[in-house]
Amino acid sequence: MAYIATEREAQNPTHYTQHSLFSNADKQYHSGAIVAAPSFDAELHIETTTIMFADVVESVRLIEQNETENVTRIRSLLKCLALEVIPKYQGVVLERRGDGLLVKFSDARRAAGCALALHTATRQKCEGYSVEDVIVLRVGIHSADVLADAEALYGKSINLTARIAAIATPGQTVISASSCDQLTPILDGHFTDMGECYLKHVELPLRLYVLQNRFDSPAQPMEPDSRDLRPKIAVLPFETDGTSTEATVSAETLAEEVSLALAKVSELTVLSRLTMTAFRNRNMTAPALREMVGADYVVSGRLVLLSGRFRAAVELCDARTSGVIWSDRVVDTVDNLLAGESDAVGTVCSAIGLSVLAAAIERTQSQPMPT
Repeated sequence: MAYIATEREAQNPTHYTQHSLFSNADKQYHSGAIVAAPSFDAELHIETTTIMFADVVESVRLIEQNETENVTRIRSLLKCLALEVIPKYQGVVLERRGDGLLVKFSDARRAAGCALALHTATRQKCEGYSVEDVIVLRVGIHSADVLADAEALYGKSINLTARIAAIATPGQTVISASSCDQLTPILDGHFTDMGECYLKHVELPLRLYVLQNRFDSPAQPMEPDSRDLRPKIAVLPFETDGTSTEATVSAETLAEEVSLALAKVSELTVLSRLTMTAFRNRNMTAPALREMVGADYVVSGRLVLLSGRFRAAVELCDARTSGVIWSDRVVDTVDNLLAGESDAVGTVCSAIGLSVLAAAIERTQSQPMPT
């Protein structure tokens, strides 16, 4: 039978099913109000979502060897994950299934990050315990279109996610191809192809992948060429308030124009626009970008539209120190920007070039040559 999650459960992560290990006090709503009966006449619609099921491995064995203590530990762990870890990734707890949590996310990227964080939090909770007493999770992630209304989610994808989790080994996260397609290798993690897998009560095989933390990946971060003295610059996609398509297009165009103009300077090395597109909306720090792509400097900005004109706040950050070495605001018309005739691009690139070269000269004068 497919799982049906009520809207009350989705909005209140402290509310679980009657089979929960939580006490009655934990099941109460914060408001204390009487909740109206759910409606069964709400209109159905298709909702694209990512479902994650996290399950405690060998919970029966743990409870058998020390019922009171281990029930308390499992209960405490799942409560910590539901209230402290999952909300950080904008996940919504749909249901408490025995010793597991069923969670939904708006996209696979948040689900993948949350899954890795759940494993980390679980390991930290079990520090100091013997191997026999350690609590370990297995996680399954699947992205699909599901039927939904104002009260619940419906469909076979819910149970399919639990089947995916069931084939994961202790401490492992297994994801479907539909989820893997939304992720970027290394940035979101390292993926190992499991091939076509047959799941219990599922007729056709499903392509599955093992997800690992990118820091555990055998892939090595890009190292800068020590023979190349030219500073390497990464131009991140500019941010907007997300209120209009015009603002998004303008922001992407401005970042692209800045990147192209900087690439014409022979004394600089500029990372390709396609490479940097993968970092959109990831909120990565400059040192993290240096580790990932070997950038020495990071250009970022935020653009807003003002009646046919745009205003962009741009800053240049030293990836070695995280310090901002230049920042300013530029204003121009959207028409000039889209026509490739914006003076703002020249202003930004000139300031960035001078600031980078000044910083690079200062650094090279104080350090020995690499060869």
